[in-house]
Amino acid sequence: MIGVTKEELLQNAEINAKLEFPFDVNFEVTSFSLVVSHGGDVQERINLGSKFTQKTIDSIKKIEDEKNTKLWIENIKCKGPDGIERKLLPIHITLVAKK
Repeated sequence: MIGVTKEELLQNAEINAKLEFPFDVNFEVTSFSLVVSHGGDVQERINLGSKFTQKTIDSIKKIEDEKNTKLWIENIKCKGPDGIERKLLPIHITLVAKK
């Protein structure tokens, strides 16, 4: 689980995938979903490519009570140097108050 502020999440509104080897192996994120759970309301925003869509950004901006909000980045698909598409494990994010 990762803890970030809403502002940090919006400043870095992109998903990147990279393997940790003695050499860099970069993957191109082709799609992902951002799921926002807040006060019993759940929204899913599908994103093509590695960047958040405007709908995703708008959903994050509308969050008022950060301490009760959970986000998941799911269905992350990426393509490696070999051209094969792979599905990555989800990422759980908890919003925290401004530092």
